Amino acid sequence: MKVEKIDSNRALTPAQKQFCEQLEGSDRSGQALWHPRVAAGSPAPDCVVFLEEIGRFAVAFPPGQYAVEDDDWYRRDADGNASPVSDLIEETWQAAKSVRLALKRGLGIGAYVIPVLVFADMSPDASIMEAAQGRGAWVFFGADGVVQRLAALPDEEQLQTHLHGRFIRKEVATLSRSSARGTTPPEQASLGLDDERVVIQHADVVNVHVNAGADGVVTLRDDRDR
Repeated sequence: MKVEKIDSNRALTPAQKQFCEQLEGSDRSGQALWHPRVAAGSPAPDCVVFLEEIGRFAVAFPPGQYAVEDDDWYRRDADGNASPVSDLIEETWQAAKSVRLALKRGLGIGAYVIPVLVFADMSPDASIMEAAQGRGAWVFFGADGVVQRLAALPDEEQLQTHLHGRFIRKEVATLSRSSARGTTPPEQASLGLDDERVVIQHADVVNVHVNAGADGVVTLRDDRDR
């Protein structure tokens, strides 16, 4: 798979490097873009992965160990001391939304982007899985086989079967250039369903099951206001 890095001097964490190697070694059709450019002041995912005819994924890799207690998030250091951090589920959802908005501004499409939070340094944690219920993001634990796990996320109705290579190249180019930081949407002409810029979305509401054995279901609405 082709992998692009906007800032080649920006260091990757060990987990990010491992995922980058998985992407580069994958024979799946698609592209990945590290540190996409979105609107100024908006959160961005670590990486956007485009899997051809499958979907778009905004992936975040928070390093370290985390836990949730009474809706508050904490990061634990090597000695077990806990420090408060922001809500990582919310950050990941907002980062995916930033990607959707950048593609809407740049290409005039309503792109469906799946937010994924990868705790590469952790085993499954019950407090995080519980916190993820109803929050609109997938949660992975561990760094192995992330590309395969992404490909397995969408069910038949959620697959983006119209996401071909020519669309992916345009979207990667949009997220790679500074124009993605604009705040004013471009004037949009009327498009027919046969226009190659139109990406058919299969559903406005999708059910997303939290990974690693959680038995709850969360609901994700595209472009909702929060």
